[in-house]
Formats: sequence, C-alpha cells, structure tokens
Amino acid sequence: MRTVACCSVLFSCTSAPAGGGEVVRYNRPQLTLANAGFELGAVAWKPLAENLVGFEITSDSLEATAGRRSLKIDLSRSRVFGEGTFRLVSPWLTLPGGGEFEFSAQVKAASAGRKVALRVINGVAKQALRSGKQRRGGAADHEAISTAWTPVAFSGTLPVAEKDAYRLALEFEAPGVYWIDQIEFRHRGQSICAEAELTAGLQPVDRKTKLSAAPAQIALQLWLANRAERPRDLKLQLHLASRLHAGQDLPAQAVTLAGQTSRRHVFTIPLAHADDYRLEWTLRETAGPLVAQGVLRLAAHNAQLPAATAGEAVWGMHLNAMNLEITLPLLRQAHVTYLRNVLQLYWSQVEPKPGKWQWPDELIAYLQEQGFQFLPILGFPPRWASAPATPGAPDLQNKMPRSMEEFRNYLREVTGRYGRQITRWEIWNEPNLPRYFDGTPGDYGAVLAAAVRAFAQLQPQAQLAGLSLAWSDDNLAGFVQQALAPSQARPQAVSFHPYEKIAPEQALMEKIEQLRLQVRELCGYVPELWATETGYRGRDSINAAIPYYSPPRPATVDEMTQAEYLVRHALLAKAAGVKYYFCYSMDSERSRSGPDVHGLLDHDAEASVKPALLAYVTLAQLCGDAVFERREELANPGQYLMHYRRADGRRFSALWQSEGTATVALPASVQRAEAWDFFGNRLTPAAGKLPIQTRPVYFLQ
Repeated sequence: MRTVACCSVLFSCTSAPAGGGEVVRYNRPQLTLANAGFELGAVAWKPLAENLVGFEITSDSLEATAGRRSLKIDLSRSRVFGEGTFRLVSPWLTLPGGGEFEFSAQVKAASAGRKVALRVINGVAKQALRSGKQRRGGAADHEAISTAWTPVAFSGTLPVAEKDAYRLALEFEAPGVYWIDQIEFRHRGQSICAEAELTAGLQPVDRKTKLSAAPAQIALQLWLANRAERPRDLKLQLHLASRLHAGQDLPAQAVTLAGQTSRRHVFTIPLAHADDYRLEWTLRETAGPLVAQGVLRLAAHNAQLPAATAGEAVWGMHLNAMNLEITLPLLRQAHVTYLRNVLQLYWSQVEPKPGKWQWPDELIAYLQEQGFQFLPILGFPPRWASAPATPGAPDLQNKMPRSMEEFRNYLREVTGRYGRQITRWEIWNEPNLPRYFDGTPGDYGAVLAAAVRAFAQLQPQAQLAGLSLAWSDDNLAGFVQQALAPSQARPQAVSFHPYEKIAPEQALMEKIEQLRLQVRELCGYVPELWATETGYRGRDSINAAIPYYSPPRPATVDEMTQAEYLVRHALLAKAAGVKYYFCYSMDSERSRSGPDVHGLLDHDAEASVKPALLAYVTLAQLCGDAVFERREELANPGQYLMHYRRADGRRFSALWQSEGTATVALPASVQRAEAWDFFGNRLTPAAGKLPIQTRPVYFLQ
C-alpha cells in the first residue's frame, strides 16, 4: 500500500506565565544545523517511522551533489500499516524572534513519480495550548521528484513566539528509494547551516538495537569530513561513565584523514555491566587543537536474568506506533508483552463514515507475529455518531454516542472481527476529564453499562475494564459514585491511571485501597484492579522541545529518580492488589509536537534508553506475575521489604528505603537468596550485609 503523510507547518504562540514568575530555560536547543550536507552520514538526524517498519538509512558515496556523500533512504521493503509515514528529522533548533524562513533540499528517487515533502515542526504539544494559542502557517505540498537530483523548497513566516524551538523534517512516501543532499535553511535571510573546515560525529553502527547484552562489545562509527586540502592526524579520546559503576578511560584511537575527503572509522568499546552509560569523547589534532567533542548514550542489560516465564503476562506499556522496530524488540526480550494504545480501535477510527469500516488487520497480524497482546480502548464516536456538544465545550472528538443502539453495533462489529484475538478491553480513556469526555459521570455510567450488557452477549468470556480514571481529578470519589451507582454498571475490572508527583510511598497504596473499598460498596464485589497508564515526568526530556518551563508547572524529576520512583510505584501497586500494570510511555517522540515528558526513550537522535526503561524491564523479568504476600516489618519504618510469589513457586522480594543510604544486615528471609540491583547486576553480600538505597535490591529464592 502506498501512503503519503499530510504536510503542514505547525506553529504556536504562548504568553508568559501568570503570577510574574520568571520562566526557567533548561538546555537551550542549538542555534545552527549540523551535517546539513550529510557528509557525516546520518549523524544528528533521526528517523521517525510511524505505523511503518522496514527502513534502512545508509551513507552513499556514489551519489552526491556538491559534497562527497548523500543519504540514502530505502523504503522498498517497508510494511505500512494504515496511514504510515516515514520522516527524517533534525535536532531541535532555536529560531528566536519569528520572521521569514526558507527551507530547501536536493532529492532524487530510484523511480519516477515518488513524492517528498518538507515540514517545520514547533516544539509545543498541541494539547497543552489554550484555545486561540495555536496557529497554522503555510505548508509545502508533496512534490513529485524524478530519478535526477531535484530541488524542493518552501518558505513561510515563523510567529514571534515565546516558544522558539523547531525541528526540520523531510517526509517520504513508501515504498520507494530516495537520496537527499544539501539541506539549506535560512532564517531572516541568514543560513543556519554553517559547516566547519573539519567536522566529526560519533554514533553506534547498529542504530536500531538499543539494549546490548552485557558484557558486550559495541561497534561505534566515527564520521569525519575534511573540507581543507591538507591531511589531518587526529586522536580520539574516550571516557566511559555509568550510573552504578566507576568510570574508566578507554584506549585512545588514532585516525588519519586525507584532504578534501570524508570517511568512517569503526571501532569497538566494552560494556561490562547492565547499566546506563555516557561515552564522553573528544577529537583533537595531534598538534593539540580541539576538533569536536560530545556525549553518546549507550545501555546494556543482563540477558541471563532468571525471568519469570510461567503464568500470564501482566506487565504492559502504553505505546504509540513510532519506531516499532526499535521499541518492540526491547519489550519482547523483557517479557513486557501487553500493549495499550498502539492498536487504536476507537469508533472514530474504524467507522469514520456510517457503514464504512476500516480495520488495522495488518498491524494486528504484525504485532501478534512479534508475540504481543493488546488492551484496546473502546469509545470515542465519530462526529456523525456523536451527541451534540455541551455549550461552550471545545470542539474535540470526545462526545457521548448519540444512540446506544449505534454504540452497540460498533461493539458488535469490533468483537465480531477481533473477539478471538483480544480478550481484554477498556471502555473509554479518562472520562472524568472534560478533554476526553464531554458529559456527566452519569452519562459515562450509561455508556459503561451498555458496554457491559453488550459484551455479556457478544463475548461473554472477555474481561472488561471500566472507569479508566485520571488520578489527577480532585473529585475522583464523586465521579465513581455518580458513574456506578445509578447505572448499575458492573465491569469485571476497574482501571485507573495512578500518576504521582511525589514519592510513591506517601499516598499510593492508600488511594488504591480507597478506590477498591468504594467500588466494592457500590458494586457488591471486588473487581480486578488494572493500572492501565502511569509514569513519572522526566525533567531531562523536556528541555529541548519545551524550551521554557514555568515554576508553577507540576514537579518533574531527574532521570535516576524517575527510574527509582517508577519501580517502587509498580511494586507498591502490586502490593495494593493491581493485576495489570502499564507504564506510560515508551517513546518520547510524538509525530507533530515536542517529546513526551514521561518517555522512557530519550528524545535525542539515537532514541537512547533512559534508566527508567532499564529498571522497568528488569523488574518485569524478575517479578513476572508474582502475587503479593506480605511486607516484612523492619526496625526502620522507612525501609520496605516486600515479598511476592511467582507462578513458578519462587519467592521474589524487593528491599529499599524511602530516603538516604544505609548498610544493613540482611533479614533472615533473604539471606540465602540470589540478589540483583535494579538494573539487573548480580550482587554479593559482604558478611551478610548490603547497602540499601532508594533504588530497590531484588532477591529470588
């Protein structure tokens, strides 16, 4: 199937924060665009494949315009699911002060008639903007290109906006094979594509494998471009730092580069442990001058963990359909096999016009080939099937169904097509927030009750989760009362999104218990508890694409705290009775705006693994579907020793303290157990003692 993404320029304007507080600016995006001629391969450029798998990016020294290399995009073997797109995007750039711009590139294709489009993307998430704060500017049309080098270009005006982070994108239709060269971007008449006489960049040889199996030898490639006539003798110095282990200087690399040429220097480095690494590199001429420097993030996991393979899959991920070739292998090897959101069966998606059904059969087949299960969200009718909007409500696709009979027909069609493949479903998403549901709690209760009755006839063996509560609602108990009491809706499970801005020990278990008791009182039974979306905001992810961050905004945490909070949150949620746990979210990338601040992959060009992802997959493997047994009382009330029982009969335990560090004698219950840190490295107690910190230590016996 051929597909072309729509092309637009998305801009936004926002005012300064209320209250007179100063706006905080974290790591400011760069002012210039590096590697605009692709002499360094794809260094600094990032592929974004949405609903598309099967792409290859290579440097081509046989096809070029002004320089010695171009970039080859091979989509000839791509599998496209629905309206799939492939984009190559630049780093985030600072373009202050608005004004005119011109964006151009040289492009050619292996066959005539292929199309490409240029875009400029603003870094502000659309949903974060108030009404009237978003503007759309002029857009480049998709241009047909030939088998000869073809110039493509468009121009427009950037608004004078507080949010001044942008990225450039080229969109290609699949299937096809393309070459691109000589990007040029001029802002208010000045080029931002300046290239130095000698440039360099470092990246992994394999850009799709994000977690290596420790101990590992990782192949890296140093790209070099010398625009001067004289040759260069260079020295590459390397320092490898990590989160949990001592840093080390690696052997220096000697590199010779002829004049007026570009080349690739390949070498390997060791990753000895499961850890999150930072490779700090500097490149100097042997005479002394600094040529380039940077930091490359790498990660390794323990592939020999005694993973819990018995029992059912209970660990999940809220996943968008971005770069599935990267995200799915990571999840599969960690036994995180339940996916939410990637398979969208919203009514508006599958029946956009009355009786005109469109189904994601190819995506379902592909995901099942990879061994994944699904938790689809049902609801969100198309406009033609929606009730009238509440006066003054925003024009969003969040309305009540106009007819319960039409709603039941939608459920009938979905279960008739996928009922044999999917046995768990969720009704709506966060209906207690107006942006997702334009109606009263009683209205949602009526929808949920209709769904429960319909499934009792259409798919009686299915498990249905209702409520899908946003934890942030101050009137959570009131919504539950008004949704469940009058409607008599009795779902098999209650789902909720227990996001926290504080350490999970402070309130999480109590809030889950309050919800469980309330639902038991209203329904007369205790349904299963599913945490279908939860996570922590990572401060390190927001800096580039959301360049200004106001002090009154919700608290964010650094990357290691995000990792620690996430796994402690999961352990306490399991202790409170949660059966299925879905982390939000895998990828920081979103197709038309800045990165997701909860993402477990970095927004950098390599989509690097963050500590929270490494910690989450380690927990999922060791814990499996273990059922909580008890919390063992310790002398220090701030220390937590939690015991769980896996389906294979082994006892899994986790020990941590809510703050600080202490070396403690291990309790008798875990003295004979195997021990691991929260990244999956084996630990050996010294004289029966281990240092206990805010990151959990795991035991298995």
